Order: sequence, then C-alpha cells, then structure tokens
Amino acid sequence: MRLIGLTLYLALILAALPGATGGAAATAQDELRELLARGVELEQAGRFQEALDIYLEILRAVPDATAVYTFVGNAQVGLGRFEEALGSYRRAARHDANDAGARFGAGNALYNLRRFDEAVEEYRAAARLRPDLPDAFASLSSAYYNLDRYAEAVAAAREAVRVKPDFAAGYVNLSWYYSMTDQHQESLAAARRAAELDPSNQMAHTNMCRALNDLGQFAEAASACERALRLKPDDGETLYYLGIARKGLKRPVGDLFARALAGLEGADSPEADFTYLAGAAYSQLGRHAEAIAAYRRVLAERPDFVKARYNLAVTYVVVGDRASALAEQRALRRLSPEKAAKLDALLAEPAQRRRP
Repeated sequence: MRLIGLTLYLALILAALPGATGGAAATAQDELRELLARGVELEQAGRFQEALDIYLEILRAVPDATAVYTFVGNAQVGLGRFEEALGSYRRAARHDANDAGARFGAGNALYNLRRFDEAVEEYRAAARLRPDLPDAFASLSSAYYNLDRYAEAVAAAREAVRVKPDFAAGYVNLSWYYSMTDQHQESLAAARRAAELDPSNQMAHTNMCRALNDLGQFAEAASACERALRLKPDDGETLYYLGIARKGLKRPVGDLFARALAGLEGADSPEADFTYLAGAAYSQLGRHAEAIAAYRRVLAERPDFVKARYNLAVTYVVVGDRASALAEQRALRRLSPEKAAKLDALLAEPAQRRRP
C-alpha cells in the first residue's frame, strides 16, 4: 500500500510547494522527493523514529502537503503509537476523502487498538477506493474474524486471493476462516494452495494438518505437521495438531500436548486463538479447571467465538457441571444450531464423558 501510493503522495506534495519558478522550484521538488523516498526506506528497515522525523521535516517545509500525514501514521504504527497514528491518518483523510492509504492506515491503527467494528469500516472504504489491493481485503477479513463474523471473513479473504491469485498468506487466512465454519474440504484446499505457492510457509502446512485432522485423515495430517515443525520446531499450534493426529492413529503422544501448551503460552501474540488452543491442550492433559479458565478468558474478549463456547460447554459436561453446560447451551442455540445439536446429543447421555 505504501509503495503503490508513493507517486500520488509525491504529486500532492509537489503541488503544495511555494510558487517558486525555474531551477529553484525543480531543486526544491527534487529535495522533497528524495526526503520522502529516504523516509520510506528507513520505515521499511524498521527505523521508524528516523522515518517519522523526516516526514515531520517535510511537513514543516510544506505544511499544506497533508498527504504526508499518511506516512506519519505509518511510522507511528511502527512505533506502537496507535492513537497518534489514527489521528494522523484521519487528518490525511479529511484533506482527501479518496486517499485509500489513509483509510487503510486508519483501519490498521483501529485494528491494533482492537476497535474491530471501526476497523471494518475503514478497510471497506479502502477496498472500495482501491479494489485492486489485496491487503485491504485481507485486513478486512481479519477484522471480520475478530468480530466472529465468519461468513464475511471468508468472503473478504476469497476476494483477497481473487485480486492476487499468488497470495500465499491470503490462502492461509482463508483456510483458517473456512475451519471456523466447519468447511473442512475447502479449508484443506486453501491450505494446499498456500503450500504450493510458498512451500516455506509454516502455517500453510499447519493449517493443512488441522484440516486433515478434521477430515479424519490422520496419517496425512501427521505428515503435514511434521513438515511444519521442520520449519518452526517449537510452534505450539502445530505440536497440538500433531498430538491430535497421533491420537487418531492410536500412536503414543508423549509430551506433545505439554510442549504445545508451552509454545502457546509463550506466543508473542495475545490473540484469543492462542488462548483457545491452550484451553484445548489443557483438556487433552486432563487439566479441566485450567481449560475452563482459558475458554472463559477467550469468551470474555469474544463472546461469539463458537468453538470456544462449545468446548467450554463440553468441558463442563466432562467435569459433571451440567448446569453450567446448559447455560452455555443457551448461547450456542443463537450462535450455531449445529454445535447446539451436538451438545444436545452429549447432554442426552450424561454418563458419557468426552474431551472437546
């Protein structure tokens, strides 16, 4: 997005130059062009404060070049200053309502602030303005997913890979979103496409393993997980899915779930997905109280996370807390009639105990 918009932003900056003539104007324009290009280089190298200093220097020289505020926002996002970045992007958008970069950047700032409803609106605006940019649709799909609006997440992710057919990361995301709606064959196809496009993408192989587990193809699942672990040996999610595959094959699991839990708890991301998987790992280890606590943390953040709510209900059945399971069942009837029906069947046989 930043590089695609560079020519436009430069044009706006040059248009805002003071009315110099002849060689002086050309020299000033060249200097600004070089400054902006240098700022972009620094930003891409992760030197965000230096990039920010350059962008602010440009604005001091040409205060009317408000398109530069998009670049200011990019650097502020890199520095983790998301509220400030949001203000910068919105200042750029006030000057030019058709600035797709500003709208996309505002979406990124809002996403990092976990204001997903607002992020959706900004990403949708960016996608309308620049329907040729896959990142706008990919980010929109992620915002929808964090709102547990899975069908819309799938639709946006599909649009991302339509716009960019070789978008391996887009297929990885699409595979995960399909899994949330129990479209396991589609999830597997998307993961396989991601791996074809980028064999070094660890998550492509991990998602393939998960989808194959869901389809009961445990031998292939184990192979996919082993490929993923060659790329990232201590990945908690992959270790968890490998444990499930080995259980399906009735082979020894060893310490896979304990290692998975260590990897998930040490993950850099605070995303609810990791906590959800940690809950599943606790259940596999028979640590049900900790599983319940993990699922409840997920649902405190994302109350419509269907699989977390279903797993919580099943865990309540496992520990004999029928009343709590029935409370979760009421929420499931609204969220997912299919999951509610599965829980009905489990509750109809109270002596049966299952792990989620």
